[in-house]
Amino acid sequence: MYSPLSPPRDAELRVPFVASRAVIVFSALAAVTASCAGVGAIRVNVRGGDAVFAEGAAILPATHRFTVKGHEAFARALPVADAALREGGLLVIGPDEVLLDRRTLRQASLAQLEPVTKAALRAQVSPDRLLLVRTYVEEQVLKTSKALFDKRGVPRGADRDVEVLLTVRIVVRAPNGGDTLVEGDVSSRENPFAEAVDHDRRPLVKKLLALLAPRVFAALWKRVRRPMPWAGALPADALVAPAVLESFRLGSEPSLRDDAKNDPLLGAATRDVHRRSLGDGVTDRELATWSLAPAGVLLRGRLGEAKKGDVITMVGAESVATPWALHRAMFRAALAALPGSPPAGLTAKVWRRGKELRVALPDIRVERRVGAAAHLAGDARLANAERQ
Repeated sequence: MYSPLSPPRDAELRVPFVASRAVIVFSALAAVTASCAGVGAIRVNVRGGDAVFAEGAAILPATHRFTVKGHEAFARALPVADAALREGGLLVIGPDEVLLDRRTLRQASLAQLEPVTKAALRAQVSPDRLLLVRTYVEEQVLKTSKALFDKRGVPRGADRDVEVLLTVRIVVRAPNGGDTLVEGDVSSRENPFAEAVDHDRRPLVKKLLALLAPRVFAALWKRVRRPMPWAGALPADALVAPAVLESFRLGSEPSLRDDAKNDPLLGAATRDVHRRSLGDGVTDRELATWSLAPAGVLLRGRLGEAKKGDVITMVGAESVATPWALHRAMFRAALAALPGSPPAGLTAKVWRRGKELRVALPDIRVERRVGAAAHLAGDARLANAERQ
């Protein structure tokens, strides 16, 4: 069943908008740059062309040659999905919902693939209104280690003086294998042996994506027009259920849950470590909540009557385990309400300190707010001012 968001087929022909080719160069904020030394300028390029309609965006897993396990491709795509939810305007399909493997992810175009179409239909998003968001990671070796010799020319060791230029790139493509709409990149110098291994063998990748992704989605509206009505931003920080991470796999590769079954001792030792990859600064208290709660979305802020620390397991009759699934369920429930009225019966089941409760959720529709009219009029300054 397609989403009720889809406009008439000829609606695109009536959009009198042509975006001139522009390259927008952003400088990283001083405070952020200080915390991630050596970060270069954030560059976002909006390609020229007619505006397109979109109602959703598929965030693909971020895999590259440093990704040893499949769950790393999922964890590294989380900053991109988070940025899309914070920006609002699109229903997000997460990296766990598009079932692809490494070989497929290396292909030039993925929009026509059956897994992408199936993911859109499951999320009730029209496939021909679905943007494709891909992440690339590139490395250029600037300086490498060298062998050390004694006076007689006998090798006695190696000096690990290594420096690489790590670049992450995000590309947003139009629906149905269309042209590139927006692309952005940011680079940083790195010594791959200097940082201790934690849940991610290359933690700098996620740091750079967290800097780049918000700029890419903010620039997207120069080429994308959202059908009316559209979904607002998710009004609370939320964390993915660990069950999603533990069951995620690329193609036929083993999941974290499979590894734990094969080696129970190792699986028990690494479970909490990998759970920290589900967000920045995951606390021991949040890990303790996850150890007791059922699969659901852990809130890091208030959401209607749901409090910080609650785990949302259902919206209405729909189970949720990721922020993007929560966002879509809230939007569909609000959309079903009568125009101009509060979303009758928009309630969620939450787990709170061992008890299951029913709480009311807020209405996330924004179609009657100033920002909607400003976006349609092309006034980005006014539209962005509303979000301040």
